Amino acid sequence: MKRYINYARGIVINPRLTFQKVLQERPMKFVFIIMLIYGILAGLVLFFNVPDLSKDPFPGLQKKIFLAFPIIYLMLWFISSGLLRVSGRQLKGKGTFKDMLFVFGMTHMFLLLISPFAFLLFMIMHIGSPISTIWRILISIWLITILIIGIKQAHQFSIAKAIGSLILAFVYLIGIFLLIFFFRALFWSFNI
Repeated sequence: MKRYINYARGIVINPRLTFQKVLQERPMKFVFIIMLIYGILAGLVLFFNVPDLSKDPFPGLQKKIFLAFPIIYLMLWFISSGLLRVSGRQLKGKGTFKDMLFVFGMTHMFLLLISPFAFLLFMIMHIGSPISTIWRILISIWLITILIIGIKQAHQFSIAKAIGSLILAFVYLIGIFLLIFFFRALFWSFNI
């Protein structure tokens, strides 16, 4: 248990050293639980923030989305990790798919740690307030920084290559979405 507390503290205070330890020790159950908890919390947020669907033509959709969201989030974890691995390999990185699972999972550990503070801020402040906006910008910057540090450690990259790998993964993701939308539109155009 102390090891997991050290991971949680380290991801905020010293992410580089924490990623080194995680990549050596490979606590897959711990990272899986992090992603599962985060998926459940994200599903709860989605459930309570979606407008009332009582007039929706698909009754019970909101509940089904909530129940499916942890599974969907785990699938997104695998897809995102795969994209980070492929983009890292394009830049001659040494990281494996499992390494990327750990990097992405530990990045979400940071999000889990700050979520109580984010919830309190949400309860106290209006979502569009300047303080809330500044909070989200700072958290986003630190989150991207942690992700870049993790990619750097896993692939044994320089910071520039780690940033390039992250950008390349986003380009791949955009390409996948464009292909999905293209084939979806193509399919619908033939469906008369």
